[in-house]
Amino acid sequence: MPQGANLQSLEMLRELQGVLWKFREACTGALDDVEAELRRTVIWLETEQDSYWKSQIRLRHEAVERAKEALRSKKIFKDASGRPQSVVEEQKVLKIATERLAEAEQKLANVRKWVRALQKEIELYKGSVGRLSHSVESLVPAAVHQLDRMMVSLEAYVNLDMPRTDSGIPSPQPAGTNFANRGEALTNAIAASPELPAVDVRKNAIELKAIKIHCPRVDPELYPALSAPTSPFIDLRQTLVCGTEMENAPSTYTLVHLVPVEPQDSGWVLFADPPGHGSWGKTPLDSLATDVGEMEKWALIFRLPVGSRISVKENAVVHVAPGGPM
Repeated sequence: MPQGANLQSLEMLRELQGVLWKFREACTGALDDVEAELRRTVIWLETEQDSYWKSQIRLRHEAVERAKEALRSKKIFKDASGRPQSVVEEQKVLKIATERLAEAEQKLANVRKWVRALQKEIELYKGSVGRLSHSVESLVPAAVHQLDRMMVSLEAYVNLDMPRTDSGIPSPQPAGTNFANRGEALTNAIAASPELPAVDVRKNAIELKAIKIHCPRVDPELYPALSAPTSPFIDLRQTLVCGTEMENAPSTYTLVHLVPVEPQDSGWVLFADPPGHGSWGKTPLDSLATDVGEMEKWALIFRLPVGSRISVKENAVVHVAPGGPM
């Protein structure tokens, strides 16, 4: 028998969301700082150091040539007595200049070697932190949005009316009953509705091809209902369950937002009005749109919270019952 989560406060989920966002910001900041530092180092080596040592090579090469010329002059010209002059000092100067030139050439070679080595290490580093970067950029926001959906569902559980006895008297079960019992009450209420598929049917619904349906028109007086408190996030890649009769795109149908039964389930159920007697299938939410512009209109409907019910007749919304559990 599945056990309840025994969650005592929705505020804890909101605090968890805040912690996740702070973790994401800290990781993103650290990764950005490291990448910026690596980029600065590569630029420093490729530009400043490379240019500096190339200029040093040129200057030191000129110093070597001057030392060689001084040495030749000293060897050619005799002193006042007609004897060859001493060239010890000129030879020392030439040796030092030659060593300094060799040092500059070696420094330039080292700079270019370390540029290649650093670029290789950077690629290895990016590969090693790739999973962390993906988690920070994609999985953390996905987890936060999942918490959003959980809170929507849990708030629906909290707001459920308590079951009544046959005499119509409320059950003696206390109002503070845990979320698991409220979820069970909601599941039973859904299963008791003859027009809606049971939980196991929704889980086992067959995959359908894209069902293209023009988003229904909405009269101005119904806009306030559509702008009622909405779900904070809607993933249009999630699926909705629909009667297979919807493949013929009827102009009169009903949309009901139930509690999702699995991660990829949006909770939305779509069926013709009156409902057909065929099987149930599922298709992504965004497969309903006939073009990109219509997807924005559908998203306005799909953001309505759990418990919402939309009635469409002749491709026009005729009734909106937003919010409130089923």
